[in-house]
Amino acid sequence: MTSEQASVAELILQVQELERELATLRHGLDTRTLIGQATGLLAGSLHLSTGRAWQVLRLTSSYSNVKMRDVARVLVHAHDGVAEPDDEALAVLVVPALERASQLAEGVSGR
Repeated sequence: MTSEQASVAELILQVQELERELATLRHGLDTRTLIGQATGLLAGSLHLSTGRAWQVLRLTSSYSNVKMRDVARVLVHAHDGVAEPDDEALAVLVVPALERASQLAEGVSGR
């Protein structure tokens, strides 16, 4: 292998690594956006501050043992009237946990 071929091979590896990093960053940004939307929905529907709504989202995730991004996705999809194949199965876990977390938030906020 010539030095030019080695340089090209190294550049290809660098591009592949950057593509993986970009995909990871895009996924993280999408997740943050979805969680932000779900937080806003909870704040509006439960009349909570966004900080308290985020706590409700976090507790719902914890109580249901479902990742926060999946809880957020189920909530946003339910609001938008769209669904992915596993949303219904997750909703069975998320809804009771959301009710529990909401009751806790209501007790703390004095409503």
